Amino acid sequence: MEGPLKIRLAHAALSAAADAIVITDREGVILWVNPAFEQLSGYTLKEIRGQKTRLFQSGKQGGEFYKELWKTVLEGRVWRSEIVNKYKNGTLYDEEMGITPIRNAKGEVTHFVAIKRDVTGRKKFEEGLERLVAERTAQLRESMNELEHFSYTLVHDLRAPLRAMRGFGEILKEEASGQLGESEMKLLSRIITATDRMDALITDSLDYNKLVLGHFELSRVEVEPLLNEMLDTYPEFQTENARITVVSPIAPVLANKAGLTQCFSNLLNNAIKYRKKDQQAVIVVRSEDRDDQVRIWFEDNGIGIAPEHQELVFQMFRQLHKGYEGTGIGLALVAKAARRMNGKCGLESMEGVGSRFWLEFKKV
Repeated sequence: MEGPLKIRLAHAALSAAADAIVITDREGVILWVNPAFEQLSGYTLKEIRGQKTRLFQSGKQGGEFYKELWKTVLEGRVWRSEIVNKYKNGTLYDEEMGITPIRNAKGEVTHFVAIKRDVTGRKKFEEGLERLVAERTAQLRESMNELEHFSYTLVHDLRAPLRAMRGFGEILKEEASGQLGESEMKLLSRIITATDRMDALITDSLDYNKLVLGHFELSRVEVEPLLNEMLDTYPEFQTENARITVVSPIAPVLANKAGLTQCFSNLLNNAIKYRKKDQQAVIVVRSEDRDDQVRIWFEDNGIGIAPEHQELVFQMFRQLHKGYEGTGIGLALVAKAARRMNGKCGLESMEGVGSRFWLEFKKV
């Protein structure tokens, strides 16, 4: 293809382009613009040929911005960014622009080709969307705060009559024990047990609600000292019904101390609760390194879980074993807390043999 024909074809393609195009020399003096640029800016080629591109500058970008721009293109690298420029009438607009350096046969930068696109409409839409999201987020936050306040109030108001019912039940059971028959005493005991279960359900639901709405700051947590401290200070773990062993060492993990404490407490309580009747729960807590993760195992000799039920135990209100007190929230809380700490949980179990629950977090 002959040189003049190539030039005519290139000129025709640039002239027909939908995006605005400006060609300048090395000093930024305008040599040519296409019709799309004339339409965008309001200037004609005749008006601006020979002028420098600072004609379009809005003043919104400082000297450092243009210093970096010129440094990039004079080194022969492509520059792309969004910039605020101005139309011929002085109105400002948002522009998406790319500048490509053109070299001669010696490899020297001699010209620049700038391709421009007016994105004012898109930017206004984005700004409007951001405002809408901010407003909706504020409304949602306000609603969540109200819901949280309502939850605390509701829990307090629900627990007060429950405690009264339990207290009156205990008084009645003690004072009327000689006047009531065996069946009536059993019914009274069932009423007291039901109030205890309802109270536990309310408090567990509140704990889950706190976990969902609360902020979890992650940091280094020393797992082994935390476990030993819990075993030394929590009365429910100092019982003849359980023998708990922590196998050292257990590496520190990236987690939240309060969230981890809640997970450990629920898993240990679970292992003690679901022991075999008239048998001591033997619980071993140990860990293993898995690349950059630490998996913490809670192994017990309890009643175990059938394979078909193992995917259900981490769901809310799943109570699989009759004859064992519980609300079905504890393991759901463990799963939620693990996810909030960028961790995972799971189990291995065999019915009648025992269970091996695990938590996995990033090693630090």
